[in-house]
Amino acid sequence: MIKLILIEVLFLFMIISCKNDYTASPLVFDKPVELKYGEIILNSDYKISIVLDSVINESRCPLDAECIWAGNAAVRFIYSSPEKKVQFVLNTISSFRTDSLIDGYRIKLNSLTPYPKLGIHIKQTDYKAEIEVKKIN
Repeated sequence: MIKLILIEVLFLFMIISCKNDYTASPLVFDKPVELKYGEIILNSDYKISIVLDSVINESRCPLDAECIWAGNAAVRFIYSSPEKKVQFVLNTISSFRTDSLIDGYRIKLNSLTPYPKLGIHIKQTDYKAEIEVKKIN
């Protein structure tokens, strides 16, 4: 019992101390949750967390432009559990991967805001991703 408590405390300490600018919110399965850049969602019962790490590609057609393709944004997340840490990328367009299965959890990107506008640069800190996590097994 003491060993289990120690593992849980070490896991939470590891998550919180990995990067000082991360903030934590609860991760509830089967419900959409909005993640800001650098924010952690944490399910302490299952000892997993997900972080919005960065938007690594933003090529969505700006709202005030005419494009032949809607474009795509690729978003990098970090999944952590006591056993592993996995970086994965989800996309905003269904032609590319919009969900990922890790450790029996399906993680799906529902949306990414703000949407681009011509001539306006979006800072990493302005991005918000809506994801949904389902426990598969």
